[in-house]
Amino acid sequence: MEMLEPVRELLEQVDITDILISSRDEWLVEKAGHLRQVTSPFKSEQELRDWAIAVIRFGGSRIDIAKPIAEVSLKTKHGLLRFHCVLGGECSENTQISIRRHSAKHFSLQDLVYSNFITEEQAKLLSAILEAKENF
Repeated sequence: MEMLEPVRELLEQVDITDILISSRDEWLVEKAGHLRQVTSPFKSEQELRDWAIAVIRFGGSRIDIAKPIAEVSLKTKHGLLRFHCVLGGECSENTQISIRRHSAKHFSLQDLVYSNFITEEQAKLLSAILEAKENF
């Protein structure tokens, strides 16, 4: 996907799960549970902002002064990505972006219990909610 060319090299590293951009100069990636700084491919804050607007538009949404926060899901050859963006404005002058790679692995409730993510009681409660087709 040409639209994601600025982050292609990062996305090709399958163990990178998140790309966190606080400004043109502040880029972090999460790799194996650890954050590390990487170099930005952008020359200016405006260039980063223009790219973010283009990606959000490509994903079927819009982002601008009237709607400065947007999120899209993108199906790519690197997997399903969630692209979340906040344009610079009142709170921060910098465009902020997070790109999350969705896991290719799906976890069952038992997987979550075995990994101590949830308790057996929580798994039973979730099962009951799902079986009853309740909202939660």
